[in-house]
Amino acid sequence: MNLSIGQKGWLVEQCSLALKAIDAISRVATQLLSRARLQPEQLNSQEAQAFQRRVLEESREAATMLKAEPAVAMVEFEWEDTQARERFFFCRGGAAGISPDGLDGKLVSYRAELGRMVPAAPGDSVTLKLPKGKREGYVIDRADIRPRRTESGWDAVNNRISSEDCTVPVDSLVRTINDYRALVETDQDSIPDYLGELFAQANTLQAILDQQHNRTIVRMELRDQPTLDSNQDDVFRMPLDRQLLLLGPPGAGKTTTLIKRVAQKRTLEALSPEENEALDDNGLRDAFLAGDSWVMFSPTDLLKLYVKEAFSREGVPASSQNMRTWSDQRLWLGRDTLRILKMAKTGRYTINPNAAILPRDESEELARIHDELAEEVDRFVLARFRAAIQSIREIQQPLAAVVLAGMSGLRLAELTVRELHRLSDRSPEWRQIIVALDEEINNEQRAIANFLLAPKPASRLEALAAISADKSEVNSNPADEDETGEESGSSSTESTRTAPDGVKVLLRLVGQLAEITADARSTNRLAAFIRWVGDRMPDTGKLQSFGQKIKFRKQLGVLQGAARLLVFGVPSVYSGFRRDRHAKGKTYLPTAAEFIRGNVLCPSETDILILLMLRNARQAAAVSSPAWVENIEANYRMQVYVDEATDFSSVQLACMVELSHPKLRSFFACGDFRQRITGHGIQSSAELEWIQSVTGLRDSIEVREISFEYRQTDRLKRFAAALLAEGYVPEIGYSSEEPSPLLTENCGDFRVAEWLGDRIKEIERALGRLPSIAVFVDGEDQLDLLVSKLKPVLETENIPVVACRNGRDVGSVQEVRVFDIRHIKGLEFEAVFFVGIDGMAERIPELFDKFLYVGVTRAATYLGLSCVTTLPDRIAHLRPMLGEGGWK
Repeated sequence: MNLSIGQKGWLVEQCSLALKAIDAISRVATQLLSRARLQPEQLNSQEAQAFQRRVLEESREAATMLKAEPAVAMVEFEWEDTQARERFFFCRGGAAGISPDGLDGKLVSYRAELGRMVPAAPGDSVTLKLPKGKREGYVIDRADIRPRRTESGWDAVNNRISSEDCTVPVDSLVRTINDYRALVETDQDSIPDYLGELFAQANTLQAILDQQHNRTIVRMELRDQPTLDSNQDDVFRMPLDRQLLLLGPPGAGKTTTLIKRVAQKRTLEALSPEENEALDDNGLRDAFLAGDSWVMFSPTDLLKLYVKEAFSREGVPASSQNMRTWSDQRLWLGRDTLRILKMAKTGRYTINPNAAILPRDESEELARIHDELAEEVDRFVLARFRAAIQSIREIQQPLAAVVLAGMSGLRLAELTVRELHRLSDRSPEWRQIIVALDEEINNEQRAIANFLLAPKPASRLEALAAISADKSEVNSNPADEDETGEESGSSSTESTRTAPDGVKVLLRLVGQLAEITADARSTNRLAAFIRWVGDRMPDTGKLQSFGQKIKFRKQLGVLQGAARLLVFGVPSVYSGFRRDRHAKGKTYLPTAAEFIRGNVLCPSETDILILLMLRNARQAAAVSSPAWVENIEANYRMQVYVDEATDFSSVQLACMVELSHPKLRSFFACGDFRQRITGHGIQSSAELEWIQSVTGLRDSIEVREISFEYRQTDRLKRFAAALLAEGYVPEIGYSSEEPSPLLTENCGDFRVAEWLGDRIKEIERALGRLPSIAVFVDGEDQLDLLVSKLKPVLETENIPVVACRNGRDVGSVQEVRVFDIRHIKGLEFEAVFFVGIDGMAERIPELFDKFLYVGVTRAATYLGLSCVTTLPDRIAHLRPMLGEGGWK
């Protein structure tokens, strides 16, 4: 690039300013870290001390990042209202309050509002929402800086410095200053430094080549973007309480934008006044600042490991509490929180990922089943509630009138779930009556039991034990039990629950006898117990009165527990729902009978139950704050993120929305419908409307798209686009020097290993080092076979090859990695080889295009495809775009 003398002087000035700032910021950060760890001042409240402790901790974290990476951008900005110019140096994380002496500008966090300057091009206007109001201005010039510490001190490599007149790639600040300073300072009367000019031009050209070389993917990690483009920048700065689905092609920076948002929303100085106010108004600040206040869901364990390093670069600790797969979260919610799945003492169902229960495991079908089950649960609970009120109306108890007085004007036939939740406000009053009734029932029950045990309690209990083998005698009438297995209708007290087994049996039978007597029902079922009672049978009137109290207590428990039943009654209702639908030949496979009888769920069914229980719990908590909701609320997170969202069903995504704290509903998902590789994943943005409806979002989930692709070469981008375009006529005769995608056919196990080995060695020779290389196969069972064939071919060049199993292993830097295609979403490599695509086209024709597209778009520069036979017919029209042999 030919620069004028003025441009050369400007370039030297920019490089000098950046280098001076890098050194000054790093020096002050080092001094800050060398001090003794500061302690919070003795403030008035523990909350204030905790807040200050968090500020000090964040300051140290920021200083640690500044020491290693002092700045990532420099912007000179002119304010429109004052025409004054200011220079800002932007750091990746927090600025830690650092203001080095002699710094020609201000140090600011890129995450803060002023960071909106960074993606703007010179000459662009920027509107900033600052604490004192909006201000506008213009970017004069800007620089992207990549600091690097060398043996001789600080430098920065792979930089780009821009003004309105020119953009200059700068491979080294130090070398550029040395090269151009001599040219600028040369005496005009002296002989020009022709050699210096040639060297400087050569260095500029080399800078371009070096930047291309630096883009080579050597490690298996998310590509580092210290700053984002204008579209991404606007997305990650959206207010905390928004719900967003970010769509974009492979390599567009969707995951990077997600990570930047996590980092920005946990930096105190980056939060807007409105965000801080919302946290304070809702009493959420402490919870928001906790390390586990956010969660990111990904479809695979491998993707979790892949992005972990990117979170670390942003100074965001990302533990297993923060990064989860939905399968892990499903198991936790199903076992430990909602008690759907069997544990030692609780739970009804067993989950089986291979259970063939649903004929269509598609997102819209799962949403339909959820809605029908929700209606069934509502009907069941409303029917129980109506029956309880009707029963109370018929009970001759003084307190029954008190309960009914609060429901005057209630029309049972028109009762809705909304009214049921409204009535649950009376739960504390009902609870007081229940406590009083429990005491009366317990006293009367014990009095009758003592009377029946006299005068020889030990021998009487022995005789009672003799009839205990007959379960029909000692168990409650199933019709009297609460179908949920919960204690909403129980009259047991703590003393009863801790009593010896024989005493428990006696007390239960006494209660049953009283209820049967009160209803004037046949006592045949308790014949053996009545014979044991003998001539000590209590007075009938006394038993009737006692039975009425027990019935009243149970029905009052139904009223009080109705909202809870909407949640914990779901598994029981679903059991009947499945049996009924299967008997009618609806919803379930005919062969699913064994699973239904055995209480076995497939994962999608578990998701449906989880969603309905989470939704109903949120609705109950919105009216009152019952204690039983607390265990569910412990799973709420201030922010919920989803990577590769299109691989999840609408039911799963709705579950994730329900895990976002109801007072914020902060939800951020990203994905690409073209890369959906699961049969149950959402298929269009239209499904978001159902998610909004079922989760009760006030506002719609916003959909944003970003289109810039930075990962692949132009040639690979065109090939990837051609995979998805119907009737595409491929362009041929490229003039580009970029490597074309390669194809080899009639290539079995031995030949493909030899072909792969030759191509891998060719890539290493071309680049001078081994980049990140992945080989994709169709199925875990093919990993070991391919590795065993490829190892001997590569070991002559000391290139290791490793099988990465089950989406959990990532291998190491200098290894060629072999993956099952199911586990490579979101990853990127310099070179990708896809083995046996013709076999995959036969095995999964409905998803073949998706899987191939995902595999192809993992490659940045080199792509190779192999077929055991020939190229599948459905992509045969792309043959002209594919080379043969090698890249020589």
